[in-house]
Amino acid sequence: MGRRASGRSALPLRMLVAGMFVKLLAAGVWDLSDDSWREPLGRLTRALVCSVVATCTALLSQDVSLTGGGPNDLLAAHTWAAVESLVAAAAPDLAEDLLITPVQPRARVASRSELCRLIDLAADDDPLAEVRAEIDANGWEITEQDGLWEITGNFTNPTPVAARVASRIGASGESAVVLASAGTKWTLIAWRRPELVLLSFPASTWRIYQIMPPASPESRFSSADIASAPGLVGKAIHMSKAPPERVCQAFADCGFDPVELRDRILRQQTS
Repeated sequence: MGRRASGRSALPLRMLVAGMFVKLLAAGVWDLSDDSWREPLGRLTRALVCSVVATCTALLSQDVSLTGGGPNDLLAAHTWAAVESLVAAAAPDLAEDLLITPVQPRARVASRSELCRLIDLAADDDPLAEVRAEIDANGWEITEQDGLWEITGNFTNPTPVAARVASRIGASGESAVVLASAGTKWTLIAWRRPELVLLSFPASTWRIYQIMPPASPESRFSSADIASAPGLVGKAIHMSKAPPERVCQAFADCGFDPVELRDRILRQQTS
């Protein structure tokens, strides 16, 4: 492949080389038993794809929150989850041709700093890296102790925040227990796919939901009204009553006793 191309000619040059590869393969330049073309073509393909994907993702991420519940927030977050590994492999130098200087007042362009930030974020091994970044930017706090993730802040509705974090933790198939608190409002989620248990205040009810792919806790609870969220199993039960067996089992599978956890939260709220 020769010396790495750089500057604004990088992407067009690689596209030209990719086209030459395709034409040479079609012309039968390599013997059928000769696979030497595969490795350089694979490198070239990854470079092209990752650079374009990273730039498009940077544009989708503008003026949205990856932890938000609005349509544009969810679109950006879902896209990010699908392409994060590709963004991590991108090289800013190869995307220079796509980082266009705006000349129109309505122009939307990705900057190099935005692209580098996303690449660094994607390269972070922490599955909550982008959530942590947005939590820090909003002045909120997130901590984890003995498997319980707690988020505190001045958000209006804690349910979408808790659901977002649960979705990211559970993306690898793990269970998650998340508590989001904002003043006197709080939401506790136990997510063990495909079942999710939700206890919130001031609603004060145990609720069990079944969430099947491609839905996720994040998409299911993007609305401010949990009563309208689909997938409710059975009836909501007031938290002063003993939780149903399915609630106890879901929390037990996550390593918690729901009654003890409920009582601990109530004590914290009144202390």
